[in-house]
Amino acid sequence: MHLSRRTLLFPFALLFFVGCGPDDGNTDPPNSNDVTGTIVDVHVTDEGDVEHARDATTASVAALVLGDDGKFTRIDGTIESNGAFVIPGVPQGSYLLELEKGSITTRIVTSERSLDLGGLYAGRPDVVRLKGETTLDLEVDGLLSWQDPDSLEMFSVGAGTDCLLSVAPAVGETALNAAVNMFDACFDASGAEAPAAIEASKGDKTIITQLGTYGDPAVGNVYVSVRKALAPQSLEVADGKAVTLSGSFADVPQKMATVSWDTASFASIAADVHPLAAPRAFELYMGVEPGGADRTTSSANPTLLTYQTDDPAALLTSFQYGNPFPGEWAEYYSTYVSHSFPLTVPGSMNSRPATATLSQSGPVSSLSGTKLGIVITPPRDIKVNGQATASELTGIGTTPTVSWSAPTQGKAAWYSVIVRKLDPMGGPTRSAGSIRTTETSVTLPPGLLETGSYYYLMVRASTSAYEPKAPLKFGAGPGGSAEGLTSMLSP
Repeated sequence: MHLSRRTLLFPFALLFFVGCGPDDGNTDPPNSNDVTGTIVDVHVTDEGDVEHARDATTASVAALVLGDDGKFTRIDGTIESNGAFVIPGVPQGSYLLELEKGSITTRIVTSERSLDLGGLYAGRPDVVRLKGETTLDLEVDGLLSWQDPDSLEMFSVGAGTDCLLSVAPAVGETALNAAVNMFDACFDASGAEAPAAIEASKGDKTIITQLGTYGDPAVGNVYVSVRKALAPQSLEVADGKAVTLSGSFADVPQKMATVSWDTASFASIAADVHPLAAPRAFELYMGVEPGGADRTTSSANPTLLTYQTDDPAALLTSFQYGNPFPGEWAEYYSTYVSHSFPLTVPGSMNSRPATATLSQSGPVSSLSGTKLGIVITPPRDIKVNGQATASELTGIGTTPTVSWSAPTQGKAAWYSVIVRKLDPMGGPTRSAGSIRTTETSVTLPPGLLETGSYYYLMVRASTSAYEPKAPLKFGAGPGGSAEGLTSMLSP
């Protein structure tokens, strides 16, 4: 999964007027304490980039100012139809910016007074969202002889829709006749909305890929990569209606990728994640970025290859994959080394893992000369309200201050504090929200923690380039990140 954006902006000069005297009738200059800027997203489509200005019906923006008494004051902003926004009367210095787009809330600690809050997303801004069961009847053949690890993925950049088709033929078969509920199998690539209908009449193109297995599943240590593809020419999906997709998959020419793993760098990193953490998995992922080589969409991208093992001594070094996507889409890789330890909510019979990931990413073209290992180590000495978090903490309050020290290896461009809420019934943990900052401490605002619930925190250090004036725009260069974990916390 990738991120980024580019192009914008309505000139800030339109917000400023020069007065000639007290009685000349001109508008007074804006307050110097106002925070101003624009929220104009760029959407990557099959027909090219499309700009879309957010307004008060599709976004909200506010500043949360921490006072000397430890309490936050919320100052809501206004957004015009052209995407220009103003948050009035924000005191000079750092504040917590809160931006909502759809179901996604972004929180950033900043002191900037003029901001570009546009993002780069896959999908037209005028898509129609699916509201209920919408059936895709697959009548396809030409598949690679099916094996259990295989999977089917469908992607449309124009609709911003990514689908993991949870149907499969019997092992050994090469044809498939099955129905898929797109409302359940598909999702909005940005993760902010319901999945969108794919409309060829609007220029949407679709590619379905078979990620076929390399290796023997009976032996293990296999990987899957794109082996076959089908590009239907006229897929037209309407909410609540059935549509048939038929055709034959074709071979996708295979490429080779050779990698070198720095396994020695993995050996002693677990203790930096948390004193109880242990290695869990090692993964190589390859995908394509519709935004191109110089920018990254805040959207899920099509998969080219995925490989995972729990044994660093058995890591494969040679891979094959195909790429049926447009040539201007950039191939990239990401490696993930995950560590975890169990947490159990009081009164629960089931434990859940607190999991942290160390990652490295870059263009696939750089793989042959890159050692895959640890780019940056986790933030150190994570504390809550000045207390060490190697053991469980209770009574931390709903707006605690989280602090940490910089990594011992690598230079962090920015940090994220991610709040993970534990399920008292032992179900999966979920994100309660996150905050991005360039500092090494942050106070959580109201609403992230609830009295009577249990949490743990991830503090992520990232080397990716960061532009404070355009904090939602990410480049596509090589980089890495590392997460440290706290023990269980309760307000």
